[in-house]
Amino acid sequence: MMQKRRSDIWMRLVFVILGLGLNISLAVGSFSGFPDTDTIKLSAGEFIIFQDSSFYSTSDTTLYIPQGIKYVTTRDQAEQSKPLYDSLSSWTSDRPWIHNLMSLLVVPQRSNAMPLDNGSMSGEKAFIPFRNMKVRKIKLTKVAPIGPGINDTIYHEPTRLENFINSTHFTTRDKVILNSILIKPGELVDPVVLTDNERILRRLPYILDARIVPIQVSPDEVDLLIITKDQYSIGFGFDAGGLKAGRLDLYDLNFLGIGHKIMANIYYDFNETRPMWGYGLSYTAENIMGSFISAGIRYVDAYDTRSAGIYFDRPFVTPDIKYSYGAMNNVIHTTEDFDTALSHYPLRYYYQDYWLSRSFKLSNKRNRLILSGRFVNNHVFERPDITENEYHHLQQYQLYLGSVAYSMENFYKLHMIYNFGRTEDIPHGTLWELTAGWEQNEFSDSYYTGLEVSFGDIIPKFGYLSFKMGGGGFFNQHQFSRGIFQLKSDYFSPLINMKRSKFRQFLFLDYTNGIRRFADETINIGDGDFIRGLRSDSLTGTQRFSIKLESVVFSPYYLAGFRFVFYGFADLGFISASTEAIFNREMYSGIGVGIRIRNENLSFRTIQIRLAYYPILPPYVTASMFDISGETYYRPRSFNFDKPDLLDFK
Repeated sequence: MMQKRRSDIWMRLVFVILGLGLNISLAVGSFSGFPDTDTIKLSAGEFIIFQDSSFYSTSDTTLYIPQGIKYVTTRDQAEQSKPLYDSLSSWTSDRPWIHNLMSLLVVPQRSNAMPLDNGSMSGEKAFIPFRNMKVRKIKLTKVAPIGPGINDTIYHEPTRLENFINSTHFTTRDKVILNSILIKPGELVDPVVLTDNERILRRLPYILDARIVPIQVSPDEVDLLIITKDQYSIGFGFDAGGLKAGRLDLYDLNFLGIGHKIMANIYYDFNETRPMWGYGLSYTAENIMGSFISAGIRYVDAYDTRSAGIYFDRPFVTPDIKYSYGAMNNVIHTTEDFDTALSHYPLRYYYQDYWLSRSFKLSNKRNRLILSGRFVNNHVFERPDITENEYHHLQQYQLYLGSVAYSMENFYKLHMIYNFGRTEDIPHGTLWELTAGWEQNEFSDSYYTGLEVSFGDIIPKFGYLSFKMGGGGFFNQHQFSRGIFQLKSDYFSPLINMKRSKFRQFLFLDYTNGIRRFADETINIGDGDFIRGLRSDSLTGTQRFSIKLESVVFSPYYLAGFRFVFYGFADLGFISASTEAIFNREMYSGIGVGIRIRNENLSFRTIQIRLAYYPILPPYVTASMFDISGETYYRPRSFNFDKPDLLDFK
């Protein structure tokens, strides 16, 4: 028996050695026709490009490339051997001396299936070695929307289904991508500019992910390889206001590959005595001719409303942009219920909005002083009789605003925050904004003053915390009105390992107090933004306090490219009049669990299935105990200045 056992061990060891030899031959067999090879050592986080593909190393790696073959990257063949290494490790786990021998021969590789969290990843470090080198050429590599990510595009054999779906997609045209590139051939590499450029590419609605890889071609020159992965552009979404009413959206985010978005909306409402239908159409163009100007038009004919609008906007996409400006014009024909009318009353008004901002950099860093002005004209053609203390959106007025702002914003590159694995640019910094102006109203003139302060950053070993506080209002004949005080805070924890899964904790806090608001101006604690699934017209007031807690588990499981995220939540809130002690009122809450399902390659909204329980439900309140809906991405708070504005009471 002992001899048989030893023979079995030696036979297995022979197979181990043969297996390792076969694996090594697979990795370097294609090099056997070359007398010499180049040794390429990759540190964790580095890219290497080979022909038209790319590889992102998640750990220190050594590659051997035959001389005479032009390469920019190759793939770590150890990933192909992972099943063999795992089985060998399992077999040798109860044989210490063989296990120790295997540990000397085999170095396990870390999987990149679920990206690791790195709160200090600013993005600039990878570009620092190339600072002040001249850019010789800019090359583009595009990854199909369905298939592997930009971190690993080699040796993937697409399935028939993947080929079919990709064949229905228009790849983003070269000119569209080059229009978003800040640096040109002949200019010098600036790590900050390249970091901003990666973020600009990722924020485009038709780009899923992007990387910029400098390739040194001489002691003082580099080529820039721009790697982009398209978002599959054709999709649909729905926004259900209940089982009998809602909106269906059909869209193409990248029409003909030119970066333009077309959308059609279908509205339906069966709550009325007769079914009601409607439709909407819109067209949007991003970054027109490399100017970073976006423009769009929209038309809606739904129920008793017809509206048409046009806009354009040029934001501060980087700290180096000096001017930001925009305009919006809307014409609206609709009807509305009024206490003074027995039936729906027709309304017609024309809304105009124009703004211009100038940015001044205060140093070589990202802090800026911004001066801005804005003009709003609300011209009303038809409406019922109203008083000066109601229906401000139907009053005829001209609003003039000016702002002085201080902004300092940078970004962390993280994963698994609000998305399911794609690279996320999380802002950190601070924003101070002082706004003043006056309103020329058909009833009386008034003056506005407001101040907003916000900041956010990662606290080591604690997580990301952002905070916003603001207050403002109008003064009319020595009386303060239409005032507001707001306090908001967002938090998420570091990414915590749970074997193969990842875990984060989220917290959202909101306190809003409206001071001497108009009679028709109220806020609520439902509608999904506060206590999710709770809908009511009776839970309203002018003062609100709410807390949302959410525990999220990012699972490692995939099904046909779909990833699953499990979560539990607890929402609570108070609502009252602005002059009352809010914590003396009834506390409303909702607790539950859910699952979110999303394929990052597709442009569809996240599918959400939620089961909830509400301990207290007052009369005339509807709550969705079980809900299946589409969910949009949550956008973290920005510290970039947009335009002068009033604090939003909602």
